[in-house]
Amino acid sequence: MRNTRTSERTRPILDLKFRPGSKWLVALLLLLAWQGAVYAWVLGSTGGPEVGASAPDAPMQAGTQTRTLAQLHGHKVVLWLLSTWCHTCVAGVQALERHSELLKTQGVTVLVVRNFQNDGYPGMSIEQFGQKFAPKTLKKSNWIYAEASKELAQRYNPRHFPDLYYLIGADGVVRVVDTAPAATWATIERFAQRK
Repeated sequence: MRNTRTSERTRPILDLKFRPGSKWLVALLLLLAWQGAVYAWVLGSTGGPEVGASAPDAPMQAGTQTRTLAQLHGHKVVLWLLSTWCHTCVAGVQALERHSELLKTQGVTVLVVRNFQNDGYPGMSIEQFGQKFAPKTLKKSNWIYAEASKELAQRYNPRHFPDLYYLIGADGVVRVVDTAPAATWATIERFAQRK
């Protein structure tokens, strides 16, 4: 007797094909919408300074120098607190790098500050993060890479968001509190172009 095997076509365990109308695609879109709604709700109360409030002074370590926000009074500032393990932060720093000339010509200082102790998770230093993902910004006079002090973290990010920024006017007043610079570039651009 001859042993013949019929080859059966095997189906993948999870059929994750993203076709129009696919239940997986719909689920993914619903998840993203839910995440956006949660961020919007949470950002209404970051625990840090609110829109319209004076930005409190706080120290940070930029290389070997201790810098403070008070030193930047008179300049428009993007104060971006991030964790170097955060994936949206990579996209954010690359988006800001693409628009770095506009930010410079509009007199905006960009402070890229790693959250205090990287929010307790391993990750590269802020200098390594800048070198790896936005190397052109390292030599720009209006860009500062720094490590947050505990005081800065308590004042601006007590809830430990991995990706949070403040747009601070030249008068020292918080104009915007938001997240994900890559997704909210239009807001940053409007701020930069405001006199």
